Amino acid sequence: MKHSILTIDDNFDNNKLISYHLKKEFDVLEAASGFEGLELLKKNAVDVVLLDIMMPEMNGFEVLEKVTADVILKDIPIIMVTAKTEMEDVKYALQNGAFDYVKKPIDFIELHNKISIAIKVKKQVTDLKNNLDVSHFQDALVQARRLQQSLLPDKKRFNTILPNSFIIDVPKDVVSGDFYWLHSDSNHTYIALFDSTGHGVSGAMLSIMGYMLLNEIVLHSDEKSPANIFNFLAKEINTSLNCSTDTYAVHDGMDGIFCSIENDTNLLKFTSANRPLIICRSSDAPLLADNLPIMPFIKCATHSLYLIKGDILSIGHESSDIQFQTHSVKLQPDDTVYLFTDGITDQFGGNDYKKLSKRKLFEILMSIQDLSIHEQKETIYNTVEQWRQNNVQTDDILVLGIKHKMRQL
Repeated sequence: MKHSILTIDDNFDNNKLISYHLKKEFDVLEAASGFEGLELLKKNAVDVVLLDIMMPEMNGFEVLEKVTADVILKDIPIIMVTAKTEMEDVKYALQNGAFDYVKKPIDFIELHNKISIAIKVKKQVTDLKNNLDVSHFQDALVQARRLQQSLLPDKKRFNTILPNSFIIDVPKDVVSGDFYWLHSDSNHTYIALFDSTGHGVSGAMLSIMGYMLLNEIVLHSDEKSPANIFNFLAKEINTSLNCSTDTYAVHDGMDGIFCSIENDTNLLKFTSANRPLIICRSSDAPLLADNLPIMPFIKCATHSLYLIKGDILSIGHESSDIQFQTHSVKLQPDDTVYLFTDGITDQFGGNDYKKLSKRKLFEILMSIQDLSIHEQKETIYNTVEQWRQNNVQTDDILVLGIKHKMRQL
């Protein structure tokens, strides 16, 4: 049975556009005004409301107030869909009961993710209410996600630094154990991706620790060597998780990859803990990694995919006394670099209920090289969703794609 979505927007085209993108997975109801939306809510079982702010007669804030004040309706998650991007409006909506918000023009992958998360939160709260007194559980969980999301580089900053890039970030639960990191200075761009042990609340706690440590190392010191950054992270995480004498030793940690791109030389340096670096380019000539040729892992008539492995150990207890290595790759014009956590390749699905696998992912990447970076994002996301079918999501999913453009000297 499909979940039900109600979109409330006075713009006919906006409602139809939302309905078009969501109708395959959800039953979508449309309301052209706040009054009509409230009437539909009283007569239908709705799982999530998509609510515009700027509407005549009754604006989105007024609808939000009425829904959250209604004993029957107040637990329905409301996602504000608006062109109003001023932080005061966003802050007001969140403080007055909105679950989340998306900006117009709508990124429908982002909207789909937020709807899925809202449905998960609602289900978890409903399940717990049958057994526990959890009057503050929903608010705490939503606030935890907002805190985690506030740490990540926002989409505008990410697109400013890396205009030809995409992010697919799909938590298994409300909060995620996967995270990405980005920074730039006058001659370098730094990108990192990490997968913490576990998922949900425990993974999120570890991801926040890793993010803060990474900021401390890179932004507040002169350390910029990828290998030294990983060595420091391993020691700090191991020390932080095992500083108490009255608890068992914790062996949690993170897999991840940290990349530094020199803008003047187009040299990519990276250090990896159990995560590969993938480069696709329009050539079958060997790629040079650490000045040694690497042959394509797979190739077609027009493109080649290169798989470059790093160290086969995690950041944390097992690597606290081991030195990570820095590797280097010379990028060419229009190379596309992919970083991903193992949630996407470990997703069960298909007709035989098997893992997607790295091989299948690489074949997907090869098939989309003639598409724009935004079209690549949509294709990867939709392909994984089709593969998953109705199966439970196995793990957090995080994928970064970056189209490299040569700097003009």
